[in-house]
Amino acid sequence: MYWSSTTEGMRGKSVRDNTCWFQVCLLGGGKVKITDYKGDHLSMDEAGERKAIKLIRGTKSPHSEFELKYKNDKLFFQAFNGMLLCRIWYGGDKNTIEAMTVSDDYHCLFDRIGNDV
Repeated sequence: MYWSSTTEGMRGKSVRDNTCWFQVCLLGGGKVKITDYKGDHLSMDEAGERKAIKLIRGTKSPHSEFELKYKNDKLFFQAFNGMLLCRIWYGGDKNTIEAMTVSDDYHCLFDRIGNDV
């Protein structure tokens, strides 16, 4: 099961000044990469990235919306009733994470991510 969205309903909403938006990319060999919304790779080792993926998957609510923040060199997740960043679908044999980043002009970018990390 997958989801998608458009920029409708997002225009006019401001991103909090203390918030950094992230996208999660699945690399070959089961590796993952977390970047900021401009695509710059964050300074985070592979173990930290894998832990971040596990934190995303470990949420109790399968349809929660999340804001990912980077603060004090720690990545953490917080429920956020505003602009979407990441949603998790549970269904079938595999869980699917789709991460969405929002650029300065609120264009949405999507990355489909499998659960084989």
